[in-house]
Order: sequence, then C-alpha cells, then structure tokens
Amino acid sequence: MRDKKTERPVNPSSAEDAALRAFLTEALGGASPPDLSEQILHRLSDSSADPAKPADCEVLSPNPLGTRKTPLAAAAALIVAVAAVLLALLTLQPQADPERPHPVAQSPNGQSPNGQSPNGQSPDEQSPIAQNPDEQNPNGQSPGANSPETAPRVAQADADAQPDPSGLAAAAEDAAAQPAPRSRQLPMQETPFAPAARVASEQAVVDFERAPRVPPHDAQQIAAELNRRFEQAWKQLGVEPTAEVSQDEVAQRISRWVGTDVSPSSASDPAALAEVLRGRAASESAAERLLAQLLGSAWRRLPAERQQVLSGFIAQTYSGQQRFDVAAQQLVVGGTDQRVQRASAIWLTSLAGERSVPVTQQIGHAVLDLDLACARCHDDPLDSQIRQQDFWGLAAVFQNGLRYSRSQSGEPLVQAVSESERQKGQFFELPDGRQRVALPGVPPQWLDLQVSAPTGEEPAGRVLKDLQTLVAQWRDNPRLAKALVNRVWNAVYGRPLTGSTADPEAPPHEEHLVQLRDYLAAQTRAHDFDLARLTAWVLTAPPMHRAAVLEPLSDEAAFASDQQLARADFLHRTFAGYQPQPVKLRFGSLLDLVSRWNGRGTIESVPALAQPAASSGSFVPLQAPSEAELTENWLRTSFPERGNAAAPLPAQWLGAIEDFEQQARHLYYAAGYWKPSGRQLKAAAELRESTGDDDAALKQLWWVIRNSR
Repeated sequence: MRDKKTERPVNPSSAEDAALRAFLTEALGGASPPDLSEQILHRLSDSSADPAKPADCEVLSPNPLGTRKTPLAAAAALIVAVAAVLLALLTLQPQADPERPHPVAQSPNGQSPNGQSPNGQSPDEQSPIAQNPDEQNPNGQSPGANSPETAPRVAQADADAQPDPSGLAAAAEDAAAQPAPRSRQLPMQETPFAPAARVASEQAVVDFERAPRVPPHDAQQIAAELNRRFEQAWKQLGVEPTAEVSQDEVAQRISRWVGTDVSPSSASDPAALAEVLRGRAASESAAERLLAQLLGSAWRRLPAERQQVLSGFIAQTYSGQQRFDVAAQQLVVGGTDQRVQRASAIWLTSLAGERSVPVTQQIGHAVLDLDLACARCHDDPLDSQIRQQDFWGLAAVFQNGLRYSRSQSGEPLVQAVSESERQKGQFFELPDGRQRVALPGVPPQWLDLQVSAPTGEEPAGRVLKDLQTLVAQWRDNPRLAKALVNRVWNAVYGRPLTGSTADPEAPPHEEHLVQLRDYLAAQTRAHDFDLARLTAWVLTAPPMHRAAVLEPLSDEAAFASDQQLARADFLHRTFAGYQPQPVKLRFGSLLDLVSRWNGRGTIESVPALAQPAASSGSFVPLQAPSEAELTENWLRTSFPERGNAAAPLPAQWLGAIEDFEQQARHLYYAAGYWKPSGRQLKAAAELRESTGDDDAALKQLWWVIRNSR
C-alpha cells in the first residue's frame, strides 16, 4: 500500500539522465552500482513484521505521462527480485551431509560425469536376490546381508565394445576404491516431483501369486504326451509329417548336437540321454548352444575366453549342481562367490548399451519370452500387453539397478547394485514427438504374476520397481519356464515352439503347440529347472525322428521347384519334418552373392561345360562340384529373384510401414539386432538400388539375414 504523504512526482528527463550517467560510468570502469540488498531486505523485514505500519521510505509516484517504467525504476525492481530469490535460496537450502553424496551429482543417464556412483555398492559385497534364510546357494554360502560401500561409476559401455578378458577380474577387486565427489551437473532423468507419502506407500511389501506347481511326470509319460500333442497339432493343421528314420540316424543327429557319441538306446530314452548331458563335454556343448539363444548376437561378439567362462557356469545347470532359475538370477544380480561375480560381470557387460536398451530387449526375450523390439518406439501393434511405457519402465529398472563403470584396463564393466539411493525415471519420445517419463516398474503380468493385496486395498498396478525385487521373482517362475522351453527348442530345431507374432520365422499359432509349451514349462518347474532333463525331452521329441524334407547339399534341393521349397518351409515351421542345421555364411559374403546374382558383380568361376577340351582329344570327365559350389546352388534355390512378384514379403506387417529405411530397420529388429549399424542400413540401400524395387530388396535382405544370423 502506498503512502500519499511520502510520494513525490518524478521528473522523467532528470531520472533518465542520472541513470544514463551511472550506466556509462560503470561501463567505462568507473564506480560500481551501490549494493542495496541489505537495506532492501531490512526494510522488507520491518514492513512484514508490522503490516499496519506504513513503510518508512519514499515511494515514487507513477509517471504521469504514461505507464512506461523508467530505467531507474526497472533497475530497482530487478534488485528487489534478485534479493528476494537469494533470501529464498538461503532460507530453503538444506544442511549438507558430509557422509552422503550430493543428490544431484549425476548425469542424465544416471552416471556422474567424473565416473562416480551415487549408490556406492562394492562388487564384492553385492548380495544375490532375497531368499529363504534357511536356503544356501550351491557353493555353500548364504545369499544373505551385505553392506553397501562407495564405488565408482563412469560412462556407459558401448554395445559393440570388446572388453579385455583380463580387466574384469581386476575390476572386481578395486571397484570401490574412490569416493564420489559432488557434481554441478543437473540430473535430467531425475523425477523428484513424486510426493514422499506416495513413494513411501509404494515400498510396502506386496505378495505375488503364481500358478501352482504340478506333480512331476517321469520321462516316459512326458514322451507319450509329446507324441500325443504333436499328432493333434499336425491333424489340426492338415499336415502329413515325413516318414520316420531309423534309431541309428536319430543317434547320429543327437551326437552331432551334444558333441559326443550317443548310443541308439540312449537316443530313444530321455532319462538315459539326460545322464549323457550331465557329462562334462556334453554339458559344455549344450551350454554354448543355449547361450547363443540367451545372449543373441552378443554371444558372437564375446572373446573365446569369456565364452568359456559363461559356458562353464551354465554347464553346472546341466550337471545338476545348480538350478537354472537360480543361475539366471545370479547372472543378473551377481553373488558373494568370485565365480558368480565374474560370470555376472561378463553377462551384463556383453549386454551393455545406451540407456540400458540392449539388456532390456534381450532379458525380455530370454527370460520373459517377450518380443520388445517394437515397444522401444511405439506400442506393439500385434501384442496389446507390450506398451512403450512399460518398455521404458523396465529399462529404468535396469538403469537404476546396474552400475556402469570401467576396469583397471579401461574396458567397460557392468555390475548390479543392491539398492539405488533414488529411483530415476527414463525419458522417452512418443511416436508424435512428445516427451514422457517412465518410472521404474514392470507389469506383474509380464512374469505371469498376480498381485494380492490386503482386504479393502487395491493392488498397485506397477509393483516390481527395482532390480532386486524383479529378479527375486524369477525363482520358480512360470514365465521363465516357458521362455526356457522356447530357448532350448530353438537351439535344437532352429525356431521356438511358439514364437512372436512379429517373427517371420515363427511357427503358426496352433493351440496344441501352445499347450505343449505350457506342459513342458510346468514339468520344468516340477523338476526344479533341471536343464539336462528338459534338453533330453526336446532332443527325443517327434521332430527328431522325422526324415529331412530337403537335404541342403543334395541334388534334389539344388533343383527344387518353388512349390517344393514352399512345402519344405511349411513342414519345417510345423516341425513335421526334420530340418538339418542350416549352412551359415558371413553377412558380407552373402551380399556379394546377391550382388552377383542381381547382375552387379563379376563371374568368379567358369562352368565346367565351358572349359576347353584337352589337346589330345581324349574325353575328360566333368569334375564333381565342390562343396562351395554345392552350397551356392543350395542357396540360390531359395533366393528371391528380381521380378518374382509371387513371393510374399517376409512379414505382412511390413506393408503398414511406408518408409523403406524403416522397413529395413524393422527386419533387423525382427532378427534380434538391437540397433542396426550403418553398414547394415547401407546394405539395404544397395539392395534397393540393384533391384530397383522395394519389395524385392526387402525379400533379398531377409534372405541374407536369415542365412547369416
């Protein structure tokens, strides 16, 4: 309120002249403007103490010539505003705790710019998931309490990095060597706007319900159920399976898969074959094949020494020393044993990448049996339970629960932490360009869980909010059992028993095959996730006893018609005929073949009929084609030629995407590539140029991908 007695009119010209002189004096290095903050704050304090008493100061009346403020008035208002902000900051600033890292000393991706971790958990003291205190892990150590310590955290690892094998062991010993200094960088992914009361309520203990376990069946009962289910599926699909082969042929096929000799009697008996798989050579060979499914393309990038470490760790689940569900938990959250820590560090580091996207997608595939490739950018149009919001919620769980650092040699290193000091969200972009934040959390239905809440209370929609809680639910989990059945089946027969609707190579959705997967998953739980038994059930299943449709390097395959190829493909997809292990070539070599077949390359070999005859005039018999020529003839048989409009697109959903580059990207996504490289996208563009047709280029691109992955 203004006091009329203290007001006086202002001369605009004199006030502006005085302000101009003051500004020029300061600009030329003269006197500085007076600091009136203390006087202003003192008078503000006095006036607020007694609002009825008018302020003892002179108030200037408004400019009678208009509402425009003079420069002097504007400067005074600015000083008052700055003083008020400073007062508020001084009043509201909390006292610093020297024992606690600064809450904003993290970068946008959850890491401090100088390589320090806010959660401070030593890799040697990371605890495994919470279990019954009466239970012991297989190495005889209790998975019990561990105390957190300050540990470093540096920039995230690149997904394609090749760490030095010697770096992980050293890093497991010195990861907690340095404290975390404070940083001035603001946390762009922090979400401090959540009310404290709501956060506290969400930390309440929530009970989960899952499908009850069934009684275990013996090997003969399971074999009979497999035969019955496949007969029903083939009848429903109208498929006539190929003829059965001899037991000797079955034994040879299984021997090639397990890497050791298997007798015909063991090849027909799942119980005997399970004992063979518990041997050292067979268990390591089977573990390598399974790891190729669990890690995808990351497995091929690992050095041989690290592959041996992981295969030796998984081989223990075949030998009976470890349950697979417990081993899966330890691969993510580690443990107190040095062997477990090393295997976990290799596993997580191989899946390292920007914003935890690679580990999110691969864990979704390997553990949750979900195809999350589409959900990174938009809701899955074919599976309503997979939403973009949930994808980034799972990514936020990994981003908070993993520590990205570097070993002594400077190589990337990823390890789990027992708990995160603050739960940070993940910002992501909607298809329309808007930004949204996803708080950490995984829908319980992704793990086939149901939430039970006390009477009168509604269960929270997102209750799996941290990595430790999430991984703890993998123990005896029905969803993990289903995923394991599909991964083992894929390792044996080249495709899962039930696949994603977006996968061009997936078998047809048939109810009896779904029921068979669920039956094998239930028996996997009943037999305590025994990998040797599950693999033996799959190896002795009916598809292994069927004749091959087309042998890859046979004359019949080399001259097969389109109709014969289509029939063979359908029999393979329905498991009504045995499919030998396909010949895998390098991506670049296949591109060279395609370029030559499209008329863009050079002729590398001259046909035998075009070779000149011997000078003596004697008859020279034609040489038998080499294995390379037979392989090329076999590949050429299934190659989608230009101008073949009858050949369908690899997946019908590609037609809903208008941009060719996006179509190519989605084919790579369907093949399991997290982020197509520039070389892969360039290959798609070259195929488009050489064929002159988008559809033909997509068909040839998928042909290259499926024969090289």
